Amino acid sequence: MGKPTHIILFSIGRCGSTVVTQTLRYLFQGTRIITTHGYVPKHREHTVVLIYRDFRDVMTSYWRTEKNIAIRELEDGRMMQEEDVRRWLCVVKMLVGTLQRNSDKNPQAMLLAYEAFYGNRFEHLFMRIDRCFGRKITDEEKKHIRTHFSIQANAYAASRLKTFSDVGENGVHGLHVYRGQVGGWRYMVPGHLHKLVNRELCDELKRWGYKPDEI
Repeated sequence: MGKPTHIILFSIGRCGSTVVTQTLRYLFQGTRIITTHGYVPKHREHTVVLIYRDFRDVMTSYWRTEKNIAIRELEDGRMMQEEDVRRWLCVVKMLVGTLQRNSDKNPQAMLLAYEAFYGNRFEHLFMRIDRCFGRKITDEEKKHIRTHFSIQANAYAASRLKTFSDVGENGVHGLHVYRGQVGGWRYMVPGHLHKLVNRELCDELKRWGYKPDEI
């Protein structure tokens, strides 16, 4: 496969798209990489990448960054209120709807789940890029990516910025990185609201391979 002229990268947000974008821009210099959270029409001539994450974790991450909640507040036990949960459930359901439409329109798209590459699991990302683009990644390139685009490197870059609206040269926002853990939503949503979250997102979670908690 030749070098793509365009790569369209859609993500529902808060799902590791920054590190994927950093990696693709490093590996495909000269290729136009378009990032979006919106609708992607059917494309035959361009490569489409769709990135997603457990929608419950997406919900809490949006809440944290949109409110510019400092990490120390989370460490001190700050959690979502019911009104926050209901608001961000609505937003996330709309985003998942866009993800589904983009997937339906672009069945050839490369689907990339955050859980497969989070925590510096770059080998999975390298493997998917190789399969999708036919791009062999050298050991030197892998070392560069691991060094400059790791969660630690991006967290350090984020720590030098004050708010999420501040963006560094590498595409990292302030407050960009917290723990990035899978299932971290359970520690930011009060226990009595877990049933609400799982009930509202039940169909979407199952459709995209995630298991809702017992409701």
